Amino acid sequence: MVFALRPGSPILDPAGPAEALHAANQCLRAQGRAKRFQLRFAGPQPETASCVGAQIAGVLPGRRLTTHHQLDEWRGLAPAWRW
Repeated sequence: MVFALRPGSPILDPAGPAEALHAANQCLRAQGRAKRFQLRFAGPQPETASCVGAQIAGVLPGRRLTTHHQLDEWRGLAPAWRW
């Protein structure tokens, strides 16, 4: 799962769903099963700030991430199941 992080975005937009998928992975691991979700965070800059000023680092590179429609045109990221 790749979460797109745009500068100035609300921090809870990616954090809530990411936490839910992380919890699902923990449940699977507790059952002796493999993780199902690989979480990645990508954006136009390696570091960005949320709308409240929280700094987010370690963002994977992407390009031309300005609208939701442009995500289809975004090059350089393989589907999450290939990571």
